[in-house]
Order: sequence, then structure tokens, then C-alpha cells
Amino acid sequence: MWIAATRLGYCLIADPYQGRSERVDTGLGRYVIKKLITKVQEEYPDTVFSVYCDNFFTGLPLVSELKEKNVFLTGTVRNNRIENCPLKDMKKCQKEERGYYDYQLDETNGICAVRWHDNSVVTLLSSEHGVHPIQKAKRYSAALKSRIDIPQPYLISQYNQYMGGVDRLDANVGVYRIAMRGKKWYTPIIFWLIDVAVNNATLLARQYRSDIDTLEFRRSITRVWLQNYGNEKLQPGPTRKIQTTVPYSVRKHNSEHMIEKAVKRLRCAFCKNKTVTACTKCGVNLHAKCFSLFHS
Repeated sequence: MWIAATRLGYCLIADPYQGRSERVDTGLGRYVIKKLITKVQEEYPDTVFSVYCDNFFTGLPLVSELKEKNVFLTGTVRNNRIENCPLKDMKKCQKEERGYYDYQLDETNGICAVRWHDNSVVTLLSSEHGVHPIQKAKRYSAALKSRIDIPQPYLISQYNQYMGGVDRLDANVGVYRIAMRGKKWYTPIIFWLIDVAVNNATLLARQYRSDIDTLEFRRSITRVWLQNYGNEKLQPGPTRKIQTTVPYSVRKHNSEHMIEKAVKRLRCAFCKNKTVTACTKCGVNLHAKCFSLFHS
């Protein structure tokens, strides 16, 4: 799925990937961002959006094009997508001390390009944020054996703060994912859509009760559905009935019952799930855990 999500993982729109047929002359990443933004702007036409994405999507032409549509983009960018921007070479930046940065500002289009040396050298583009005010980032220094503060451009701190909404969505869904299997190709898509809908509802509910638990919220949904559409048992207690051709006197007789590997894999006479073990006296397949229950 191509997903546009908020910082906390609220899914705004999801579009299924449909193969290489989607690739166009502008590149797949650029095409996807434009497609998602267009759909979101149709729902919220008067809203100014700040978009954060990784280097698969970011490129200088995309940043310029989105800014004309009142959409501001900040993201990491690959070295071959900065259109010959005169930033310091990456190999030279690696030789500088940690926290070193170099930047260029296109005053005509209002786009800032920054190259920053952290654990590795990273390059970012932004049409919304600039370098100043310089922030402080805590890092561990192996030489000093302690945590130190290093300079960090402002746009990088904003990127770190707001990036990762799609990962947050995946994490939220993965905690209590619907654990049902199906042989149809569309089954996981349907279950995923239900999980995403519950995730969005949970985030909306937290606007009114900040301490609401995800598991308890899902349980409340289940209770409401059971109360409205569930059927109560006509008689209390267990409803399982043992249906077998083994005579009662043979099954209840306490001697000569042994469990061993069966000739065929058949359904258990007690729980109805398939098993490869059977009772030698009764002549029916039984699980080891069902053996005593069947004869008691």
C-alpha cells in the first residue's frame, strides 16, 4: 500500500500498489506523492500541508512542483537528485567533525538543501524549513565515553520529529492484528483495512480520552457488536456433544485403552480436529489431550 499518514499513524489515504504499470516518465516515487497529495487535497481543499518523506520519493523537481500547489515538502534525498546543487562533496564531509553541515538556499524558489555529518552524511531538501535556528542533538562520543551535544540544522530536527507516520501506523496495526488466514488473495487486504479503520478510530477516541487502551478499545468494539448482533445461548453451559459410533459401555470401560499412532490421519472423535493418534480399543482417532476427556 502507498500510504499518507499523520505523525501519530492516522491513515489519511491508502492506495494499493498495482505493479510496474504505474511507473511514468517522472519516476514512481514522484508519481505516488503527487497522486496521494491530489486525493488528500480533494478532501481538504483549503488546508496547507507539510509532507515528510524519505529518499525514495524526494527530488528537487517534486519539491518545486508541490510548493506551487501550496504543499511544503521536507525529506532526505539521494545524491543524484539534487540537480548539481553546489553542496560540499560527501567524502569531504565525512572527514569533517561530527555535526558539520553545509547548505545552499535557492532564494527564487525558497528551497533549502542541507548536507549534515552525523553517524553518516545525510542530505535533505525542504521548501518549508531552513538551517536556522541551529538545534542541539545528543550523541554518544566513543572518544570521550559520554554523551555530547552536536549542532543540528533546524530542518533536520523537524524531519526527525514528524517523519515516520507510516511506520507508526504499521506498528499500531501490528500490535493486535487480525490473526485469520485465507486462501483468497483479497483476504489479507480486507483484514488490513479493518485493522486500519480500528487504528484510526482509536486515535480519534484518544482525543476525548487520552488514557484509553488499544486492547480495551478493540474489546469495546467487540462487545457492542455482540450485544447488537450476537445470539445468546439457549441453555447455559457447554454445548459440545460427543458423536461417535463407539458403544457407551466400551468407551467407559476402564481397561485396555491405549493411544498409539493411527493408520490414517482422521478427525478426533472428541474435538473434531485431525490427528494421527488413535485409541486401540475404541478404534477412533483421538488427540493425546482428548484421550482422557473422551473416556471420562
